Amino acid sequence: MIGPVPVCAIDGEDSKVTVRTTTANVAGADTDKQQLFKLVSSDASCTFDWMVLDNPGNDFEQGDTNTFEFDMDAVHTSYHCFHSITNVLWQDGTCMGSTCNDWIAQDVQISVKSVNECTTLTVNLDGFTSDNAQLNLDAPQTLANHWIVSMD
Repeated sequence: MIGPVPVCAIDGEDSKVTVRTTTANVAGADTDKQQLFKLVSSDASCTFDWMVLDNPGNDFEQGDTNTFEFDMDAVHTSYHCFHSITNVLWQDGTCMGSTCNDWIAQDVQISVKSVNECTTLTVNLDGFTSDNAQLNLDAPQTLANHWIVSMD
């Protein structure tokens, strides 16, 4: 008899990076500009590319929450690179409409779900204003393990 067997509670799903943004509920907080983010790692071998946040339709409307999903491999192919995230770079992208003022974020949450490691890393960013300048935001993070024990 082998005993308890660890099982990943998120088996059968895809590894992905999910970005959830909430636009502040104040006048002038919305924008038609795409928003871009780039993860920064303390590991010099881990270089991330800029990722564009742009769903079909109208994103970043006053008081609204938007969700953007990426395959993990599209953000970075090495899972270990997500372990050492220290900062998130943020900047405005292309104007996609007529209201292209500064975007005011109430909050941003970036979740990295790794099926191979059975973990979810979550980065929470407090309110900020994206104003054409590249912002360097601290990335306080938590790591959740999803292993369960099966008695099979």
